Amino acid sequence: MTRLQEWIHALEEGGGRRLVRGVAAALVFVGITLLAHLREFQNFSSPEAMDTAQLARNMAEGRGFTTYLTRPFSLYLLREHSGGEAYPLDGALPDISNAPLYPWALAQVFKLAKPDTRIPTLAEFDKDNPASLWKYEAEVVIAVFNQVLFFVSLVLLFLLGLRLFDPLVAWVSVASLAGADLFWEFSLSGLPTLMLMALTLALAHCLLAAERGANEREWGFGRIAALTFMAGALLGALALTRYGFAILILPALVFVGVSFNERRAALCFMVVIGFAAVVSPWIKRNVDVCGLPLGAAGFALHHDSVRFPGDRLARTLTPRDLDSPRDLDKVGVGDHWAKFWKNVGPTIQDELPKFGGSWISAFFLVGLLLPFRNPGIARLRLFVVSGFGCLVLLQILTRSQPAAEAGPVHADNLIVAFAPLVFLFGAAMFSVALDQAAEAFSPKRGVLTGVFCLLVSLPLILTLLSPRKVPLVYPPYHPPLIHEASGWFESDELVMSDMPGAVAWYGARPCLWLTWDLGDDFVELHRQKPIKGLYLTSLTMDRKLVSELWEGEEIVWGRFAANSVVKGEMPDGFPLPHAFGEWFPFQLLMADRPRWERAAEERK
Repeated sequence: MTRLQEWIHALEEGGGRRLVRGVAAALVFVGITLLAHLREFQNFSSPEAMDTAQLARNMAEGRGFTTYLTRPFSLYLLREHSGGEAYPLDGALPDISNAPLYPWALAQVFKLAKPDTRIPTLAEFDKDNPASLWKYEAEVVIAVFNQVLFFVSLVLLFLLGLRLFDPLVAWVSVASLAGADLFWEFSLSGLPTLMLMALTLALAHCLLAAERGANEREWGFGRIAALTFMAGALLGALALTRYGFAILILPALVFVGVSFNERRAALCFMVVIGFAAVVSPWIKRNVDVCGLPLGAAGFALHHDSVRFPGDRLARTLTPRDLDSPRDLDKVGVGDHWAKFWKNVGPTIQDELPKFGGSWISAFFLVGLLLPFRNPGIARLRLFVVSGFGCLVLLQILTRSQPAAEAGPVHADNLIVAFAPLVFLFGAAMFSVALDQAAEAFSPKRGVLTGVFCLLVSLPLILTLLSPRKVPLVYPPYHPPLIHEASGWFESDELVMSDMPGAVAWYGARPCLWLTWDLGDDFVELHRQKPIKGLYLTSLTMDRKLVSELWEGEEIVWGRFAANSVVKGEMPDGFPLPHAFGEWFPFQLLMADRPRWERAAEERK
């Protein structure tokens, strides 16, 4: 009886109580995860998610870091480095546009889970029940992997809250993060955002542990140096997940310089060494492949600039032309300055006020006026503010036109990775305000905390209570249709499309991104290796007729699509004379021969 009483007491007080709370929180998370999959799951709508997923599949199947998404600009860089005259259109194409860590992690998940990557055919697809697309296991596995990262982030945030503040702040920050609908959208999007978030929290733990060990005289220099080296390695992992996150080495060095009174130069050097040890092998690989440390990603500042609006640079086969303003060598500081002023307004007016999908970030802003007696907390806040500022600047300079149109859930939303740390300090400010409103251990304190957590989680609650989403993101993405069209071509044949990421992922076929120029670029590629198919979707076909198709930036393909839709005319001598009419006018598929007829005969 005594042992039973002790066990009951342990559950009510002390470690047992913490265990019960932890298990309950984990069960709540699992429940929300199941609801999110049942009610909110959709096939990928982000081209970046499809791109990384097909890279992961290629690695899992033993093809190395090669891509099925062929960017004309990448072809140009690879040819320039090789010094030859031919573009590398035969065989596997090494990817020089993506950071490797997230696709590599997905590849390991694919090897372990062995998901069924088969897409339902159009015959199997139930038009009256689009939910049948839910059974596409590969995207479900990617979503579950991201939700595991989300759970890891919640645990790291909770431990950080306990280390810096108290259980109240830890639980409120976790509830605010878990209750933010935005992060559940990211978990289903297939993007690497949650990996960035988990690595950022691990970096904060590492820096804080080194600071405390040094200033409280708990550890010797060797252990502190090992922690700073590990912090540098985590910075390297962030950079290999998203190249732009290498900028966080600056606030990390500031943190180390401010936090340590002795041997700070040596410790800063350890951070740099740890960073270099992780990123150097990959930089060497890129230099060997294309001659550039970051490959095509090193031109991110040039995208959506005055000379290369939208995605023009990625789709340009001849980016250097002395007789044209569209010359890569002519892009200078003035162009970047113009891009900054074009993007700074939308970022400050639209993105920052909605940062993190929760208004607890407003408490963080107010809390900046609050001094902390604990120097470790003040130094970590300095790291958060400086790191957040660096990412805001980077996001302004590197954002692309598609990111501006995609809402908050897109690959170029870099600042959201700092949301857990912002929420942590916002929860600390809430705790200070709560102390003014209620005495410690009073029932009023618990009620106010519960109401606050409920309010910050209200968007997620409303989302889960709303009608179920249709799993099919159409238009423009219809996986069975894309898979059907891709199957009409062999894996060694050249196909061009305005959604190459979807063809690469859902169609499992190499696909050229639609060249910006229908004339010289298209003709040059076709001369070297005949283009067997052209697949235009609603991304091109469903644009405004006058302002976007006939007179817009993409005037050549725009007029091609407009003539095809309105007049039924094709350019003289166009090498793809056969058109598939069943999906017209929403989609236009042209080929060298009527390949769909053979597929129809085989189905009979």
